[in-house]
Amino acid sequence: MPTILVVDDEHVDRELIRHILHREGYKVLEAGNYSQAIEIFRDHQEEIDLLVVDVALPGKNGCELAKHLLSVRPDLAILLVSGYVGGEVCRQYGIPADGLNFLTKPFVGNALADRVRKILSSPRKSPFQSISDLDPKEPG
Repeated sequence: MPTILVVDDEHVDRELIRHILHREGYKVLEAGNYSQAIEIFRDHQEEIDLLVVDVALPGKNGCELAKHLLSVRPDLAILLVSGYVGGEVCRQYGIPADGLNFLTKPFVGNALADRVRKILSSPRKSPFQSISDLDPKEPG
């Protein structure tokens, strides 16, 4: 059974995501912010298959969390979600928008379950070819 780390500061949104993913048979770990997510990831690093993270976290945002966790586990699958911004916002953090897994909240129908299934069955889960893709290239 795949394990998914869900990070969202909105308790209601986190509960909805957890409920949908549990119903689909996934093990779900939850965090309400960047720091909690780092702690949980540290304790469960090898078993986490997918990070589902809200882009608009207070303090360090979901893009920063995704970038940090990918520096530790470049093969980690990432799904960014937001009701406020698009996935392209992560470009400023060195995360390329092309190939990025992004889903707009609120979720319609089975959109979340379908997207998670598709990501986890994909041979290339991360939007990065290698860890060097995480650092923006200096012009030159």
